[in-house]
Amino acid sequence: MIRLNPITSSKWVELVPGVSVLMDPIGTVALKEAGASPEVKALSADTHPDVNFVHFVRAVACVVISDWKGVEDEKGDPAPVTHAYITALMDMHPVYQAFVPHVTKALVLVAEKNG
Repeated sequence: MIRLNPITSSKWVELVPGVSVLMDPIGTVALKEAGASPEVKALSADTHPDVNFVHFVRAVACVVISDWKGVEDEKGDPAPVTHAYITALMDMHPVYQAFVPHVTKALVLVAEKNG
């Protein structure tokens, strides 16, 4: 049996107090796009699986985050939503930890053939 959940719209998610991101749904296409990203493809076979996963999560974030609130650049101005700033945001451990459950949920759904 397959459970369908046709969520196709973006949603705001607060990752840490004061920082929210507008995320597209994380489904098969987003996961495949992240897996094909240069950041993930550049990893060697000898890279530790945990490090691979961190790079994959960062790549997923770059694919699905389209806007944010509460993120500033080095001057204190609202930061543009770019690959570099998304990666920098994911390098903040509390933000990364808050984002990981969204990725793992999507991976489980895809594994169950529901994503």
